[in-house]
Amino acid sequence: MIRTSRFEITAIEDAIKRISEHIDRDVDVYLIGGGAMIFYGRKAATKDIDTVLTSQQELEAFMKAAEKAGFAQVPEPGEEYQSIGASTIMQDATGLRLDIFHRIVCYALELTNAMKSRATTHSEHGFLRVHLIAPEDIVLFKRITERETDLEDIRVLVEGGIDWAIVEEECLSQSNSGQ
Repeated sequence: MIRTSRFEITAIEDAIKRISEHIDRDVDVYLIGGGAMIFYGRKAATKDIDTVLTSQQELEAFMKAAEKAGFAQVPEPGEEYQSIGASTIMQDATGLRLDIFHRIVCYALELTNAMKSRATTHSEHGFLRVHLIAPEDIVLFKRITERETDLEDIRVLVEGGIDWAIVEEECLSQSNSGQ
């Protein structure tokens, strides 16, 4: 199933606020893809919000809150999503998708403490804190996927300025690097 819907900043902000209304414990969520790029002003719209949570408890609380906010699990997300290794993929009535990962994306790249330290806190909504992964780390996450628009996103990030030493250091620090 090919999806063509794109969602702008107001739809992303609305989804985050709706989810936050149902969270009853501290949850840190990291945006790692197009959603982060939108908040950095480097992309106008995205077809999904790629998120990473680092603890099982936070993952469960986020998924439960998303369900209460009108998101439902996508039973057959399509071929494009088969190999990304998400804990779940959820979608609301507008077609906005959440790709929700627990620590590791595409069975390859882990959200490390160094990545978390480079992330910026975008917003806080009650118990929910939304962090944006640094552009250097977005490049790494975009590079491991096989989605058609990711190369264009990498080009946009590079044109905006990337510290390649950070990219190299993070790449080499990943537990599966060199394998």
